[in-house]
Amino acid sequence: MRNVILCAGVIFMILYASAEIGAKEIAVFEKTYVRGTGKPITKSDTFSEIYGLVKIRVTNGGLEEKNSKKVSSAEISLNGEVIFAESKFKKNGETIEARKTLSGGINTLDVTLKGKPGGVLAVQVLMQDGVVLPPDPGEEGTLTLLGTDSDGDGVRDDIQRYIYFTYPDDEKLRLALTHYAIEFQGVLADAHDREASYNHATNMSRHNECLFYLKDEESFDISDALLAEILNTRERSIAYITYSDNLGGKTFKGAPMKEWKDSCSFDVDAIGGVE
Repeated sequence: MRNVILCAGVIFMILYASAEIGAKEIAVFEKTYVRGTGKPITKSDTFSEIYGLVKIRVTNGGLEEKNSKKVSSAEISLNGEVIFAESKFKKNGETIEARKTLSGGINTLDVTLKGKPGGVLAVQVLMQDGVVLPPDPGEEGTLTLLGTDSDGDGVRDDIQRYIYFTYPDDEKLRLALTHYAIEFQGVLADAHDREASYNHATNMSRHNECLFYLKDEESFDISDALLAEILNTRERSIAYITYSDNLGGKTFKGAPMKEWKDSCSFDVDAIGGVE
């Protein structure tokens, strides 16, 4: 049997916070287990920062080789709860599935393979309607102007988490604030560049129009609260003041109010609203 089956490990895939969240299944955990000789041993693996509905899929015989030996008996638990008991494997069925809603933190998957040695079984945790968030950067996220963006989506990790936890049931608003936050990273990065500051300010006008379209006057409080989260260090506040100074004497042409829906950087009609 190929080493890739024996050594298959955890796969983490980070999603960009966009309209495609929940549009397809994404493997956030995947591992192949092989029944060894001797007494059955429980193997534990962990995965974290998953929020929402996931599908746990077990493929008896593994994913790599069609002729792999199937497991005749096993038990699989998630966070201490048995989700696949021994009886599920008695018929040597090829694929079984279960759905669970996760609320973040560290999830522990316990797999015990029984039966004759050599049996192969693959376990996948597939994203359904959930979202993968980066870990809380903590104090380390405040040490630099632009902070920590571990998943490379253009949004600081602490801001990405703030947006999700503050508005978990409003996908349109989360998307609008995500684009706002991405633009604001540019505001801070280019604070000493007058031309770039003007361009960012023009784009920020569009993002604010989008927010007003979605939330009317409530958008002012929403954007102020987000701004307070973004400017959470002295360095960031000074950069914002420098950016604002660069805009002195500049004028900005706003879009007509009837077109503010189009100011959103995503297809508003294609996204669910408050769930």
